[in-house]
Amino acid sequence: MPLQLKIISNHRDLVGDDYVRQFDQQGGTIGRALDNDWILPDPDRFISGRHATVDYQAGAFYLADTSSNGVYMNGEMEPVGNGNPRRLFTGDQIRMGDFEFEVYVDEGEDLDLPPPEPMTVVPDHIEQLVDEEALRTGVELLEEDALTGDEAFQSTLFGGSANGSAPRSAAARGKVADRIRKASNPFAAPKSRKGRRTSSDQLLKTFLKAAGINRSDIHPSADPNEIMRNAGGLLRELVAGVTALLKSRANVKSAFRLDQTTIMPRQNNPLKLAQNPADALGQLLVGKTGEYLSPLASVREVNRDLQFHQEALFEGMVAAFCDFVDRFDPDELEENFDETLDRRPMFAALNQRKYWQLYKEVYPIMTQAGSGRFPHHFGEDFVRAYEKLVADYMRVDEGNDDVAQRRTVKMQKPAEDTEDPDMNQEEHIEY
Repeated sequence: MPLQLKIISNHRDLVGDDYVRQFDQQGGTIGRALDNDWILPDPDRFISGRHATVDYQAGAFYLADTSSNGVYMNGEMEPVGNGNPRRLFTGDQIRMGDFEFEVYVDEGEDLDLPPPEPMTVVPDHIEQLVDEEALRTGVELLEEDALTGDEAFQSTLFGGSANGSAPRSAAARGKVADRIRKASNPFAAPKSRKGRRTSSDQLLKTFLKAAGINRSDIHPSADPNEIMRNAGGLLRELVAGVTALLKSRANVKSAFRLDQTTIMPRQNNPLKLAQNPADALGQLLVGKTGEYLSPLASVREVNRDLQFHQEALFEGMVAAFCDFVDRFDPDELEENFDETLDRRPMFAALNQRKYWQLYKEVYPIMTQAGSGRFPHHFGEDFVRAYEKLVADYMRVDEGNDDVAQRRTVKMQKPAEDTEDPDMNQEEHIEY
């Protein structure tokens, strides 16, 4: 598989199992039209009929932009543009409409290499032209003295000269000879590659430092591999829990038609956009951050958003509940009913006995809701309170790294004419 493109955005669900596509030297086309090699369903029509093409030239893959809305690479703000093909490398990220892709290029296979030429067979008549005796006696092996005993050769090699200049000392010749023998020993053990492979202890030290844990707090007999294995498992479960909470938050926002997270050209959060916890974890640990937040920034943003959501959810429910209950206030209902009776003179004589009938008429309107949803008026009150509270939190928190501080929520109970002093007091709820 020389080239692989994988959909990494939420639109992966639209194509089912076809979220990964491989291209060979034949290349291919990508777009919304049915005659493309890779069809991307897009009812909103951000994807062109033929949005891009993949070409293979001179041992490399290139992506050409053939769209009207543009192909964007690695978080760049400007599209690739027609007539400007871009070479693809492993780790590149591509955006077409709302689809985002990750690139993998297999560098181990060269598609342009021709098959090896067959070995030439020497005809039999060539052998007849060669003097077999000449091959057997043409060169005699040199004697050992010819390599090591010739005085002129030795004197030239080890410090003297052929014209009789003074030779080097015996000690100097010995050192040179030792270096030559050591350098030319084919059976010498390979040099140790210290520094190229980090030990388990060094990895553990790096991990503990990043986690804010002192090495002295770890038992000396603890196995570094076991610690790292546990840390990996904990990280996986934490990411799975965070992504589950984010999906729960998205469901609440969808139910109340609140703003949802959208894909942007840059500064995206992999925890919010990944298809599953494994993809999110991979992007956080080893993924490129061209159009994504850094790992720490991603986690901090999610922690902040989840806390704000939890607090605004509670406070919004309290505010919406209080506003909704106020709609059933007896004095307010009586005033509304009186206005209704004034418009119906024939019912005026019935007076208060008609109030109950009017209440029965207005109740379905006030509590009208779809299946499994909150009443319409309650939902409106909640959305208004939720959005205001989140905006207030964001404004107060701007520039503050510590978003985990607890907040005190004030809940004002409806005032009533009562002698109970506790009924008119504010309750402070800390959570």
